[in-house]
Amino acid sequence: MKDAIWRAVGRWLLVPPAFLFGLVLGYIFLNLSFLFEQACIRWTRTLTLSPSSLLEFLGLACFIFALAICTTPIAWTAGFALRTKQAPRFEWGLTLALLLGAAYVWTKPYSGSATFTHLAAGSGVAILVGGIILSFRVNHSVRTHFVANALALMMLMLPYVVALARTPKLPPAAQRVWSTVLAKGTWQAMNTGSSYAATRQVAFARDKVVAIFDAGYPTYQGKQPMSKYRLLSLDAGTGEIKDSREIVGRWGDMPYLFATDDGHILLDDRGTLKALNPDLTETGPHFTLDHGRVGRISTDGSTLGWETGPGTTLLDSHTLLPVGKHLAESVPASVSRTAVLTSNTYWYRDYPKDHAFVGITDEHGQRLLFHGECGRNPTFVNNETVLVFGCGRMWTLNLDGTILREAATPGRRSTLAGISQNGQRFALQFSDEKGDPSILLYEYFIIFDVATLKPLTTVRISDMPEHQSWSAFSPDGRHFVTGNPDNLSLYQLQ
Repeated sequence: MKDAIWRAVGRWLLVPPAFLFGLVLGYIFLNLSFLFEQACIRWTRTLTLSPSSLLEFLGLACFIFALAICTTPIAWTAGFALRTKQAPRFEWGLTLALLLGAAYVWTKPYSGSATFTHLAAGSGVAILVGGIILSFRVNHSVRTHFVANALALMMLMLPYVVALARTPKLPPAAQRVWSTVLAKGTWQAMNTGSSYAATRQVAFARDKVVAIFDAGYPTYQGKQPMSKYRLLSLDAGTGEIKDSREIVGRWGDMPYLFATDDGHILLDDRGTLKALNPDLTETGPHFTLDHGRVGRISTDGSTLGWETGPGTTLLDSHTLLPVGKHLAESVPASVSRTAVLTSNTYWYRDYPKDHAFVGITDEHGQRLLFHGECGRNPTFVNNETVLVFGCGRMWTLNLDGTILREAATPGRRSTLAGISQNGQRFALQFSDEKGDPSILLYEYFIIFDVATLKPLTTVRISDMPEHQSWSAFSPDGRHFVTGNPDNLSLYQLQ
């Protein structure tokens, strides 16, 4: 009798190690699953499909499989302790994984209909519970349990299959004119670490493309790490490097570029604005900020936004002198010749159910331009038109707040990646990442027509940056340059 008790206890002692084993194995699988996802993304590239819906489908499938890896050893050892047959042990392991997967589907943000997702999760749980009850009442219990698990899995995956089937094709690819290597090495790819910097490290200047990046590992001056930032001027027609300069500055304090409407470049070098010719020689006035920063330039390249904290002062990009009245709003999201847009002031008293507000401030004061459930990245496309994104939609508005055009955004995660100076085209960057530290799974840009909000062409990135590739339009919107120091490319747009 005592031997039987000890054998039973020994069987149950296998459950905790099985739980730890399954947990570690499932964690390893989840961290390696991005390799499978990258392979599938290459397949979507040949079919010109957006990878976002496929990643949602693969993410759920991999997560449920990882759950099954965790729960199956537990169910198997528990069944071993209870002396059940082997087949039901695996079915119970999958049932536990599907129940946890249903909770995941219920709570996970979904790019399609949340109601459809909740219905699928609830139906999956109902099928599992019904199958478990029925398996105890019929002769073929294992087969019944298997059918219930299969139907529940299909129900959980159904919303993602529907989304994948409805994924529209991307517009045709843009024609690449040239590609060039500015500096080869993994360190240089780390220079594309923020969306803010991505549109300020490359710019057009007449017949040249100007780029700036960190040229290598930092050195020290005393206790201060210092970097050599390399400024290059490339022929816009061939990609050949024509001129080069080096700027020594504090590590992590990247100088930024702004393209003006007269074919020059403004270099923001640690609070000092310098006007440069396309060949990188200095021209025109200098302007040293005694406080605040210059973070924005108008789409047409005529006006800078000096964030004086508090408020904003507009600067003429030719003379670097203040123009117009000092505006009360700080941290503008975008600037024009006479006004700034903000998204950090809230009109909850008037619209308590809304979460996103876009305000416009000019010499007459501030007024509400747009409000809704969500809205981000408000930007002037010209001095009379504003572009807003949110909830998978995009809108163009006039300065009275009237919606001129509305369209769907063809992707789940997007970032504004530039507007041509003539205000006719804009680019959205789409990407997704996974892992810790995160690795980009894919990246591509879609070029849109401002007047119609219709997609025109696609620019795909093969040499992945850390977070976002550099990007800039030519003033006429006919060319688009993107990449990083490892691979900078210019495309002709259809």
